[in-house]
Amino acid sequence: MKYTIELNEKQIRMLAQVLEQHSRVICGHISTNTIPAIDYVLHKRYKDKFNEYIKIRNLLDEKLFEVKQLMFDGEDMANMRHGNYGIHYSEESDLAYEMYKQILYTFERENYEKCIKNGEKYSGNVHSGTPIKLTDIPCIKVKYKSERELKLERILKK
Repeated sequence: MKYTIELNEKQIRMLAQVLEQHSRVICGHISTNTIPAIDYVLHKRYKDKFNEYIKIRNLLDEKLFEVKQLMFDGEDMANMRHGNYGIHYSEESDLAYEMYKQILYTFERENYEKCIKNGEKYSGNVHSGTPIKLTDIPCIKVKYKSERELKLERILKK
């Protein structure tokens, strides 16, 4: 069975972020640096109180390390404070990461095509190349629609 969803740019960027976070948490990447939703709330609540922000963020990181210790009971925690598992630790995290990379690759293809169309130089980045394939599950298909395509669709629906 297959599904189709339509997202605007803000929604698909949020989906990509959620997929990345899901993958990272499974692999033990648990801190305020790797869970942007936590940092978002902290910045919102302590935007004018930098010292308080740092204090709360550091406290949260200690508590998140306790969570990590519970999740990975028996692991060498001395090496896991800043180190974590990664690719091929879990099929679930691999699939989420693969989907995340496919979305970012699509953004880069769009940037590349815009540069070519405008006669500008394109500077690639880590997401410009073929997305990483980690699982046997078929890749998600992400296609962006230009304003021209969207306008044509609206006209044809009338």
